[in-house]
Amino acid sequence: MEKLTNVKEKLKGLNYKVYSLHMIEPKFEDLTEGSLVCKEHGIEFIYLNKDKIITVLKLKYDDITNIEIDNILVNIFMSGGKVYHLNQLRQNLDEILADFNNEYLTIEDEQAIHILKDYRILKNNNILKITGVEMDENNMSKSIQYKVNLDDVNNIMEDYWGQEDGFREVFITANGKNMAIWCN
Repeated sequence: MEKLTNVKEKLKGLNYKVYSLHMIEPKFEDLTEGSLVCKEHGIEFIYLNKDKIITVLKLKYDDITNIEIDNILVNIFMSGGKVYHLNQLRQNLDEILADFNNEYLTIEDEQAIHILKDYRILKNNNILKITGVEMDENNMSKSIQYKVNLDDVNNIMEDYWGQEDGFREVFITANGKNMAIWCN
């Protein structure tokens, strides 16, 4: 009973979130994107299959031997040897950037690349303000400030390689302009 309670507790925070789903053992299979739902006796991954038919992958709690959660990455190990890898698909930019906590933050837009130290990310209404200090070629520091109107963002793609690697990146399209923000 303790194992079942532990599995349910670990999965509770993942309920109703959207993920890309892959089977990585016994062989890699790129499955799909869908929502994870925690039920009484197991989890269900609800998605549209290739034919656009609603499909449900059911995993019983009793069959789950281990769960590894690394922020937005989840590995679910099954007693039959299958391992499912889930990558959360987030579309909330300020939530994504809240996970950026390295010493330096790099921002690349269509004009330049800026490496910021002592950066801060603040949200005021629907404006996300990123401020920091950048050293120029003469070792002089200058303040940099970016403002992103969240209402103008129409595409977000997050990339995270896991805590061990520490690399995080997010690509943003707003008003037809592209921006990348990363730290490692």
